Amino acid sequence: MTGKWICIATLLFTATVAAGCSSLPDKLNFVKKDKANSSKHLENLNQPVSFVLTYAKWQEERGDLGEAKESYQIVISKDPENLEARLGLARIAMKTGELDKAGELFRGVLKVAPGNAEVLDSLGQFYAEKKDWPRSIAMLDQAVAIEPENELYRYHYGAALAHFGKTAEAFGEFRKIHTESEAHFELASILKSEGNWQQAEYHVQRSLVLNPKFPEARTLLEELKYGGGQHTRYAQHSTPGRTTPALPAGYERATRTPAAAQSAQFPGTFEYQEEKIDPLDF
Repeated sequence: MTGKWICIATLLFTATVAAGCSSLPDKLNFVKKDKANSSKHLENLNQPVSFVLTYAKWQEERGDLGEAKESYQIVISKDPENLEARLGLARIAMKTGELDKAGELFRGVLKVAPGNAEVLDSLGQFYAEKKDWPRSIAMLDQAVAIEPENELYRYHYGAALAHFGKTAEAFGEFRKIHTESEAHFELASILKSEGNWQQAEYHVQRSLVLNPKFPEARTLLEELKYGGGQHTRYAQHSTPGRTTPALPAGYERATRTPAAAQSAQFPGTFEYQEEKIDPLDF
C-alpha cells in the first residue's frame, strides 16, 4: 500500500508543478523572442551602460548588425560621448556598405581619440574596405606600434601589406603571430584573393613542406592547381624577398614609441606629409 500512495503523491505533485508552470509570466518561459525587439527590451530594463555595450559587441560579433546598432544607440542615448559605442556604429555602417556614413562617424571618433589603437585599427579596416591600401597600412602601422602584442591588429596589418603586394613584410607580420607554415598559408590565401595564383601556389607549397598534415593548406593547393585550370611550376616562382610595389613617397615603417604615436595629431599619416593629403579626407 505504501508504494501505491507514493505513486499517487508523485502524480499529484507533477500535475501541480505543470499547472503552475503554465501560469508563469511570459518572460520566464523558454519561448523564442522576436529578434527585432530584443535590444529595445534592454532600454526598458534600464540596464547599465557597460552591460548594454558588452551586449552590443556580442551582437556585432555574431553578425546581428541591426540588433547591435540598436544596442549601440541605446548606449549613445545614455552616454553621448561613449567612444566604444560611436566606434561600433561606425563599424556597422562600414559593414553594411554605408561607406559615406561610416566615413563621417570615423572622422568624429578619430578627432576625439587620435592615439587610440582600436580606433586606428577600425579605421584601417575602413580603408581596406575601400581598397585604399596605403592609408589602411598607415593606420594599422600605428595601431600595432601602440599595441604591439595585439594579434588581431597585427594580422590586419599583415593582411593589408599582402593585399598591397608587400609580401615579404606581410609574411614577417604573420610570422610574429603564427607558425611558419601558418604564415605561408595566410599569405597564400590573400594572394589567391588578389588573383596572384602563382605566388599563392608557391606559398601554400611552402606551408605544406613545413606541415604536410595541414588540411586547409592542402585544400587551398587543390583549388589553386585545378580550380582555375592553372598548372604552374613552383620552381620558377620568386622567393618572398622579391621586389614588390613601393609605398607612397616618404613612407617609412613606424619607429615611434607608443607615447609618441599617441601624442601625434593624426597617427599613421606621416607617409603622406610630402603629398599633403588630409588623413581625414575620406
